[in-house]
Amino acid sequence: MKSSIAGFSLLAICAVLLVTITPLGLIAQTNDAAPAGVSTARVEALKNLRFGVFICWSFSTFSGKEWTPGVTNLELFAATECDTDQWAKTAKDAGMGYILF
Repeated sequence: MKSSIAGFSLLAICAVLLVTITPLGLIAQTNDAAPAGVSTARVEALKNLRFGVFICWSFSTFSGKEWTPGVTNLELFAATECDTDQWAKTAKDAGMGYILF
């Protein structure tokens, strides 16, 4: 569990570094035009999120292995000891606009 928290903390640090690099123009520019069917207001709202975190959540999260093929017991996928409130607080404190699992 401690390694999960340490890994998330490292991810948060990387995200903070990303914010410091972005103003330097080191990240690819995006097209500002809204895709068909998406309002300009929605595009602006998404752009204002600035940055966030992607958390890869799978059976491997709980197995201790890099790959976990052939899982048939869904009880393995039980997040009983994860402090997701702490993850959300850390992301918010870092100024992240979203968490994607």
